[in-house]
Amino acid sequence: MKINFGGVREEVVTREEFSISRDREILKDTTIAVIGYGVQGPAQAMNMRDNGLKVIVGQSNKPRQREYWKKAIRDGWVPGETLFSVEEAADRGVIIQYLVSDAAQKALWPEIKPHLTRGKALYFSHGFSIAFSDQTGVVPPKNVDVIMVAPKGPGGSVRTNFLEGRGINASFAVEQDATGRALERTIALGMGIGSGYLFRTTFRNEVLSDLVGERGGLLGDLCALAEASYLDERSEGFDPVQAFIRSSEQLTQVIIPIIGREGADGIYRRAKAAGKLEKVLGYQNAARDAVIPLMERLYNSVASGDETAVVLRANSVPDYKPRLDAELAELDGSEMWQAGKRVRKSGIDRNYGNKIKNFELAGALLGIMEAQYELFIRKGHSPSEAFNETVEELTEGLNRIYQASGVAGLIGKCSTTAQRGALDWNPKFYRALAPVLTGQVKYSQRKRVGKNYTTIRGDIPNIWVVGEAVRALRPENRKK
Repeated sequence: MKINFGGVREEVVTREEFSISRDREILKDTTIAVIGYGVQGPAQAMNMRDNGLKVIVGQSNKPRQREYWKKAIRDGWVPGETLFSVEEAADRGVIIQYLVSDAAQKALWPEIKPHLTRGKALYFSHGFSIAFSDQTGVVPPKNVDVIMVAPKGPGGSVRTNFLEGRGINASFAVEQDATGRALERTIALGMGIGSGYLFRTTFRNEVLSDLVGERGGLLGDLCALAEASYLDERSEGFDPVQAFIRSSEQLTQVIIPIIGREGADGIYRRAKAAGKLEKVLGYQNAARDAVIPLMERLYNSVASGDETAVVLRANSVPDYKPRLDAELAELDGSEMWQAGKRVRKSGIDRNYGNKIKNFELAGALLGIMEAQYELFIRKGHSPSEAFNETVEELTEGLNRIYQASGVAGLIGKCSTTAQRGALDWNPKFYRALAPVLTGQVKYSQRKRVGKNYTTIRGDIPNIWVVGEAVRALRPENRKK
């Protein structure tokens, strides 16, 4: 169906249009081989199995990968029946879901390519390897379909939302249609893995928006915002626990959930009632202005291939995993995130009644979101993709992990590509945002533009109007 996203009509596929019974008919007698049981593999494999599709798993049982093999067994996959080596699974599969990390896709490609015989399909959940094939060497043969379904959330959220009957939305793309059935297969797989709905993109647009989003407003920039707010609260004399409650807890427990349910209007209504609207708008403008130049640099770094080169180079170092773990441990060991652990373990009631106490922080988050969304639109991304990679993925997928695990836990549950990017860009965004949150940069009011006081000008579809259309497409809302 065609959906109006802020004045732009886009193709969207919903569960009503493409039922699971239709999936089973399209994919009957089709063996789907899920290669890799790390971040996305478990969720997608189990969701498809629960939906009645014929699924096998390919996972190495070598010492460095054995934990994933054991996890697959714990999840009910049986060696020799539904659990195989990578090569045997690729040989048996008609649709090969290539769900190992981006760096591993490059390394394993010589083992996968010989099994891509005529009529098969090679499936990705990220555009990295195809969009940057000059770096990865992943060039599929011409006689197979090359398709993608990219859930807007990490594997844990994909599984949790599926079990709750909701589903995380996902983008989809067809890069190569060798069989004439590539689109049909793609949509069937998208619904089979439990997507709430599907919106169209391209491999290149998906990887650009994804890598920018995880380095920016979803992880690196978001965590920098929390850190800047925390240090501001500490400078006001609050102890570490209270400062954490007034910063990170405000984000995860109050502000982000309000935006997820009500959009920016939910923030503005509460700000008006508290006499804080001008402060929200001021910090929205200041944060937006602070991160726009950095967002532009980030996008150019991704588009040029610099970010993907960093990821591939880092992952090629033999001791990269322990070094990454050490980075996450150092982050987790800081005063702020240790205070967060105390809050989560203390038994403190973390239901704050949707009461915003830090309106400066709420305004700054809106400014960051608008800056990233506007960048995506100006770079040619669709409104649905821009909103999903900026707001929906955070509110519906990532925030519950952030709530439960803190920032190191959140980053640790993401892909290796996201981890590297978030850790690299977090300090850069912190340097941009700290002066805003600490009051060193004075905000200036601007003329309010359009609905929801958006700071975005010109003919760009209003981000918060697009958000209304996105929320209406959530399966739980379509049932009403």
